[in-house]
Amino acid sequence: MQNLNDDISQNRSQVKFPDGIEGIKTLKRMNEAHNEGALWAISKINLDENKQLNILDIGCGGGQNLLNLSIKFKNSTLFGIDYSPTSINLSAEICKNLVVNKRLYLSISDVHKMSFSDNKFDLITAFETLYFWKNLDIAFNEIKRVLKKDGVFMIFLEGTTKQTLEKWENLGEGIKLKNKLNPTEVKEILNKNGFLNVEIYQKDKSEKTCFIAKV
Repeated sequence: MQNLNDDISQNRSQVKFPDGIEGIKTLKRMNEAHNEGALWAISKINLDENKQLNILDIGCGGGQNLLNLSIKFKNSTLFGIDYSPTSINLSAEICKNLVVNKRLYLSISDVHKMSFSDNKFDLITAFETLYFWKNLDIAFNEIKRVLKKDGVFMIFLEGTTKQTLEKWENLGEGIKLKNKLNPTEVKEILNKNGFLNVEIYQKDKSEKTCFIAKV
């Protein structure tokens, strides 16, 4: 099973900011490689699947997780943001039917300053993107701002030990992981920023970790 390690080793410049043809190739490979873990993480989200929810996927990449979320939460309206135009364009292609049916809205945006109104989302997800966020305090507070008071913030990471994360970083030319955190450290930062109810799940005995956080 591939992980970020394989993505970095195969195309070192495209993991953080996919761009152009090589970026599209990387995104499509990541859609496939990370899907098993992502589906497992989505299964941990305990919200009414029949309810009309507003869902935001931060760092939506190639769009696979938007598809996954749309299937589980079949009456939901989805929003995907990414700071890579290539990612947004591929998500629009992969999720064409969702866009046409006005179930999905995509935009180029940064997690540190989003244009959404306060208390908009029932569910916010972040798959394999936390490593690159510049300031977790600012990002988490911005997420808390746009999340409904009874909403859920779900984080999924495939690497959660310093050894693994430093190995990934050393493989990449110019790839710097801003945040190399273990599960306890992620929880501590979430708590510090007002997410006082945090559940942590680990898949089998791997480093694949899902965080379910509530204010």
